[in-house]
Amino acid sequence: MSHSRDAGPAAAAPGPEVLPPRGATVVRTTGRMLPVRSDGRVLLLRGWDPDTPDDPFWFTVGGGVDAGETHLDAAVRELFEETGIVVDPADVTPELTRYGVEFSWSGRWIVQDLVYFAVLVPDDATTTFAGLDGAERQSIDSAAWLTPDELAATGEAGDDLRMVEAVRTAVARVLGDVAR
Repeated sequence: MSHSRDAGPAAAAPGPEVLPPRGATVVRTTGRMLPVRSDGRVLLLRGWDPDTPDDPFWFTVGGGVDAGETHLDAAVRELFEETGIVVDPADVTPELTRYGVEFSWSGRWIVQDLVYFAVLVPDDATTTFAGLDGAERQSIDSAAWLTPDELAATGEAGDDLRMVEAVRTAVARVLGDVAR
């Protein structure tokens, strides 16, 4: 597989943990951003559950919707915080898809509503992990620009193939919009 990978936050010192106590259930709504380049590659992050570091997986940029934010606001903010990429909300697609997931992460049960958006970014867009919080620094090691097929072929897209379909939809929507 050929894909470009940006360096991760390995050199950054972990900050304080910002998670609720182990055993807690965390219910949250998230805004997810799928940055797409003109070659059909989407920026994804690679990380792991701190309790199972030998089982890495790819996931989308995004995070919790803060008080007073829309899903779109959260997705744009998280794109900047997690990658350093700045986009104009006016350039972002309308909501692509939404679905719920439940999973265990670092001793917490996560119940999460995922709301996806996409945006065309310059082909030379690069990432920085300077804005990651402590928990993110401890569990994210890289970013890569992957096609939907490359993502599926990694075997690290998790058991839920809806993310691969969201990535495929983002590419079709963004590049279709460019072709008009």
